[in-house]
Amino acid sequence: MKKLKLKRGILSIVKINIRLLIITLILSIIVSFTKIYLISLEKNFTDAILVKNKDLFIKIFTRILSIIVAKIFLEYSKAYLLGKFSENILRDIRNEIGKKLINVKISYIEKNTTGDYISRLSNDLSLIQGFLSSSLNDLLYHPITFILGIILAISINWKLTLFCFAIIPISIILALIISKPVEKYTKRQQEALSDVNSVAQDAISGITIVKAFNLEKILFNKYRKELVKSFKSWLISARFETL
Repeated sequence: MKKLKLKRGILSIVKINIRLLIITLILSIIVSFTKIYLISLEKNFTDAILVKNKDLFIKIFTRILSIIVAKIFLEYSKAYLLGKFSENILRDIRNEIGKKLINVKISYIEKNTTGDYISRLSNDLSLIQGFLSSSLNDLLYHPITFILGIILAISINWKLTLFCFAIIPISIILALIISKPVEKYTKRQQEALSDVNSVAQDAISGITIVKAFNLEKILFNKYRKELVKSFKSWLISARFETL
């Protein structure tokens, strides 16, 4: 039930900024098309050089130059709009979290440590920001480029294209196998960071008691222990991510 409410809340935030996402998607299609078209022009450009056709060379060169300039402008516009979309989403999520924390019952707040909430506000939002700023761009851009690239490859040599496709199922299976441990260890890393933040928060909020009872060494050892645990979790996660 809570997951369903969360999904609805995220979807409602996305709907507010859906226009920016649609424009970004259209620009991604255009940029992908220009990229594939440039690749197709390279063959004609090479042929013009080999046959020493000066008029054809100038014509293709001018066309390539024009497309490159247009592509740079389109990519800049796409990056700007996607950045605006991601920042709007993050702003709205932060607003919703702020409303939730202010209006939530005290009994719910007491279920978790202060460091856990800080971790969610910083680390979890950083993950969302990373997805919106980079992964979302890849999700919009690369599939379109892939489809257009396949069309171009089939038009050049369909037999060789089909042979290359034999590798794709193996790559997908390997990616699915690797993604499962990555998800598990990423969750552990977030939990470990939450524990580190909790120790730091306790030390700062209770600094008077820490100084009064000479607990600096105990708290520091506890903090270092949690930091080592967090580092080990990150190290394991990084090993799988590099694959």
